[in-house]
Amino acid sequence: MPKIITNKEIIYDALINIKSYNLSYTQICKIFKIDRKTAYNYLKKGIQNIIKPISRKKFIDLIPDNVINFIIHKTINNPIFNAQKLIHNIFKTYNISIKKYHLYEILRKNNITHNKLKLYLKVLIMLKQKLVI
Repeated sequence: MPKIITNKEIIYDALINIKSYNLSYTQICKIFKIDRKTAYNYLKKGIQNIIKPISRKKFIDLIPDNVINFIIHKTINNPIFNAQKLIHNIFKTYNISIKKYHLYEILRKNNITHNKLKLYLKVLIMLKQKLVI
């Protein structure tokens, strides 16, 4: 089985210099095993636009730091964690809609797991009891 060439620069160069190779677009597409529409898109977009990587940011990377700090603060300081109430508070305070998955992803990214949260709350309750006595 011949190796399929996937280097876009080589394909683009072949399409630009098609006259010097005495080939048609169909023949070049068969050689590189690409669709004719793909070849025409390469020509239309130009070399800079076909080789640059696509930048995709995750939703949690777009959330402002003050919202993340709000989530961490509310999660740690409330003895009973309720994701739906926290999502509602975030929406009321910052007008940002966050899904439960993203909320847990933010907490996981900041090393706040369910077990660590339970342990932290037990320690917090014990400290409050000592201060009262």
